[in-house]
Amino acid sequence: MNAPSPLAECLGPDALLCGYAPPSLRRWIAPDELSARAFSAGSLLVAGELPLLCAREACGPETLGLLREAGWDPASKILPFGGMDDFAREIRDEASRGLRIVNSFPLPPGLVPGQAYLVPPSLRSWLNDKANLGALVPAGLRPGREILSPEEVLSRPRDFQGKVLKICTPEGNGGGHGVLLPPESSESGKVEDLAREGVPVVVEAFLDFEETRCLNFLVGSEGPARFLGAPEQELEGPRYAGNWFRAEEEADPAWVEAGRAVCARAAALGYRGPVGMDAGRLAEGGFRIFDLNFRMNGSTASLLLFPALRLRHGASLALRTSFRGRLEPGRVFPELRDLSRRGLFILTGLAFDGDGLGPADFIASGFLPGRGREQIQQAREEVAARLGVPGIRSNSGWSRPGPGSRA
Repeated sequence: MNAPSPLAECLGPDALLCGYAPPSLRRWIAPDELSARAFSAGSLLVAGELPLLCAREACGPETLGLLREAGWDPASKILPFGGMDDFAREIRDEASRGLRIVNSFPLPPGLVPGQAYLVPPSLRSWLNDKANLGALVPAGLRPGREILSPEEVLSRPRDFQGKVLKICTPEGNGGGHGVLLPPESSESGKVEDLAREGVPVVVEAFLDFEETRCLNFLVGSEGPARFLGAPEQELEGPRYAGNWFRAEEEADPAWVEAGRAVCARAAALGYRGPVGMDAGRLAEGGFRIFDLNFRMNGSTASLLLFPALRLRHGASLALRTSFRGRLEPGRVFPELRDLSRRGLFILTGLAFDGDGLGPADFIASGFLPGRGREQIQQAREEVAARLGVPGIRSNSGWSRPGPGSRA
């Protein structure tokens, strides 16, 4: 069902995909181990022939069977791992065979030699540090921002009313972790707590966007970055709840041109791989790029999968989202199989946290296809009820008041 993946063309045939966020380095990335293990399967359906390191809880036989029944082709070379020792052993073995690691998140120093990475860890860390967005995005295309050192935060009281605060760390962050938003950002005690830990912060102007999109690119070894698309974001109140994918939707050329310029700056430094950048349209005209992520993003794989979804289900519109709940695996699989057969929820990923002997926390990601938003929202409520989930939310957990959000 899924079209041939362009990842190998971008990354090269010797790439090893790794989306896992290890416990010691994911404070600002994943809220828990289940989320981190779900992240490890982010490229499962678009890896093609590239080897993929994937947590066992996200690539078990029943899960792979469900994905194939839904019409997808999982990666042909899956390297499952259990605990951190198992993960380290797998990645070292593959690196010793000459594969180049393409990691979405930081890995422990010394795990493998620096030359085993496709992108040097120091460069990947610099690009994903929120402090450095200003070096990649021109002033007229980004929110007004100021970087405060811990000493500056603690030196005198400051008014952060109406501001967006983001932590600056070489570990990078994701899913809204390490971000304080109005009205929470006005509670100076939280910022001071970060400062006492030695964490700098970016102070940005809060912009009330009319719409926000996640621009996705692939940066190869030659030529301009390949533009994949810019899906609109879905909000549930103040919370990010997924992305909308539309057939034959064209992105604003000015947004694409600006995004390619950012990619070109990163490529000149030596970056290669997927890039996601969040941009918002201003009511008075124009747009701003307010977040950069040099890795697979939540919408990257979905953009590559949507054309096949459209062909199979005739969907002109789809919402990609995730459901998180707690049920016995023996109940989850039949429910997801029936939902997929009925075309209500087309599974693209499933991760469990448990021993399989009783109720377990799970994250199920996929598409809700349809022809209109109202129809899709009704399907979303039905899926949530079938899975015992009180409401839907994206696994990212990003929160931003009003229309300004991310994917």
